[in-house]
Amino acid sequence: MVLLAVCVSFIFTNDNHFDNESAYNLVSLLSENGVIIDEQLIDTKTQYVMNTELKSITSDKAALSKNILGDDVSVLADAYTSPLGTITFTGSEFNFKPAKEYREDITKDVGKFDANKKAEKLLQSLDFNLDGSNISNTEEDSTIKVTVTKTIEGLPVFNDTLYVSMNKLGTTSIIGRWYSTAGALKYKRASKSIVDASIELMQTKSENMEIANIQLGYLLKDT
Repeated sequence: MVLLAVCVSFIFTNDNHFDNESAYNLVSLLSENGVIIDEQLIDTKTQYVMNTELKSITSDKAALSKNILGDDVSVLADAYTSPLGTITFTGSEFNFKPAKEYREDITKDVGKFDANKKAEKLLQSLDFNLDGSNISNTEEDSTIKVTVTKTIEGLPVFNDTLYVSMNKLGTTSIIGRWYSTAGALKYKRASKSIVDASIELMQTKSENMEIANIQLGYLLKDT
């Protein structure tokens, strides 16, 4: 499946005609409707985003399964199984559960400070193209969870993310979705205005909220 990256509606920006008075009026309108935001968070500079097509790694399930599970793979509906474990597919997402700790040669004895590098090496060995990605990790009990997020010219694609879980014995799961750029980046355009994004948020929220931070980025959208 080919998808188009577009500016996420929950990320606010504005255009050249957005002045301080307009910012104040917007803050007041949002407040009256249960959305609290500090006026200092509203950037008055025009922001630009790219239009580009991305291709999902799950568009070829057999190839992905072979890369992860090896040659001895059996298929039942959307589940691919080998002695190494099972991959299940749901839409563009996949979930790999190893039969035992996986790829100990790369991820054994992982620690918080080398987890990002080990996860990157593991995914690249499985033919994931990680060009333009942010990598971070969290640690809970004996498990380290590495999060890999696709970026386009430095801006994150919020729903294009892999999660690699590891412990001292090896990899315990790989879950998520991953799209790589299918062609050259297309023309730049001004991102959605802060007014439009704010009104969308105000109309779709289910409860009162406070906006603590604003970040520009993308969401994947079917074409």
